[in-house]
Amino acid sequence: MVTDLAYADAHCHLDWFENPEKVLADAEKKNVRLIVSCATSPESVSKNIVLGQMSQVECCLALHPSETQSLSKKDFLSSFSFIEENISSCSAVGETGLDFTHAKTPVQRSRQLESFSKFISLALANDLPIVVHSRGAEEKCLKILKQAGCSRVLMHWFTSSLELSQKAVSFGYSISVSPLLLHNSPVQRIVSEISLSSLMLETDAPTRFRGKESAPSWIPLLAEKTAELKNTSLEEIEKKTFENTSLFFR
Repeated sequence: MVTDLAYADAHCHLDWFENPEKVLADAEKKNVRLIVSCATSPESVSKNIVLGQMSQVECCLALHPSETQSLSKKDFLSSFSFIEENISSCSAVGETGLDFTHAKTPVQRSRQLESFSKFISLALANDLPIVVHSRGAEEKCLKILKQAGCSRVLMHWFTSSLELSQKAVSFGYSISVSPLLLHNSPVQRIVSEISLSSLMLETDAPTRFRGKESAPSWIPLLAEKTAELKNTSLEEIEKKTFENTSLFFR
């Protein structure tokens, strides 16, 4: 049944699904009408450029930090040039950032840092927002972004601590929360404390949660939990999170 509700998934990977069209149709049935799909690899970039042509999809182009540490210098520069040439196809640069849980050597971390710097420069040069992955390096990412003068930033799945979440918000950045929100008490506390004006909902689909493959159609569940935590109506959460996501990516 179609209602006036409209939800947004601020971060997923449609190109990882065998049948993205079915995923989008299932999301539409749940009134999820804005879906942001983020590239992660050279192959993913090309797929997301195509997906971004669909009316309910906004695509982001970059290379995941864990991907950049394994690419040769030549392959990284080739991929970066391709993204640069197709920058008009995307709504944001992402996902980029640092993942020090997967970078165990100084060389790997150096490659991630170099990539992050280049993608920050690309976003700033094209007046685009940036979507940041910051696993195991949350505070360092915030410091780099602040020093670079970034203002339009979404810290994706940014729920490592309430203190850092509040710090990100104090910089004017937005944060998005994953389906961990449904069962994880620390994440629930962050959502209850953070201003709704700085909050977006995401699935990171098809990432698995509690043994199940997530999908954008899960977003209403996250909205319901957020409404409960913030002691407000579902309509208010739907309206504000959709507005936050739409204004950031459109």
